[in-house]
Amino acid sequence: MAITAAASRLGTSAFSDAPRVELRANWSEEDLETVIRAVYRQVLGNDYIMASERLVSAESLLRNGKITVREFVRAVAKSELYKEKFLYGNFQTRVIELNYKHLLGRAPYDESEVIFHLDLYENEALMPTSTPTLIPLSTPIVLAIG
Repeated sequence: MAITAAASRLGTSAFSDAPRVELRANWSEEDLETVIRAVYRQVLGNDYIMASERLVSAESLLRNGKITVREFVRAVAKSELYKEKFLYGNFQTRVIELNYKHLLGRAPYDESEVIFHLDLYENEALMPTSTPTLIPLSTPIVLAIG
């Protein structure tokens, strides 16, 4: 099936050799900035983010410890910026592929993953105005700097 072709078609591989990025206890401002840049790079597909496009409030909440990195990733993926770049104007199958790439760092493994998410679109009435984050919240988020 065309939508489950090689991950390289989406510009990623299932597992990258790039180092993981983590925000551990007793983090420094430099650690935080590294994580924020990695989240933007991963979720927004290596796009350069203008200062006016940054999610300043979500960054501030992360900086103050009010949200976790996972919640920050969710905020970026639910942002209007993400929706404009990747949700609006794309077919459902493409949105699913991009969600996998941006949130899991990999392409869908097989047709069953795509079908499952297509069913969510159909049966749960997920429309372009709702959240594009279709990946289960129990799925670990790994950011790769590459």
